Amino acid sequence: MVDKFIDLLLVNDVLNANAAIKAVMSHMLAGGLKYHITALACREAVVHVKYTGRTMKESHTHLDIDEKEWQARWTSAKRE
Repeated sequence: MVDKFIDLLLVNDVLNANAAIKAVMSHMLAGGLKYHITALACREAVVHVKYTGRTMKESHTHLDIDEKEWQARWTSAKRE
């Protein structure tokens, strides 16, 4: 699930229109992003799993994500 979700996010035109998001995605390895999202999902699903990454707010503050871009992540996830 995470693999497909991240693969779709990386090619999302709405998100890539934001220069800050595009810059981060172009420098971040998909595998690293998939690792952190998987760890976050596990933490949310299972209380005893420790998540060591940054919070969603900390991770995305510098990207100036607007509502259209925030909703685009769900559009990507629903494509297939």
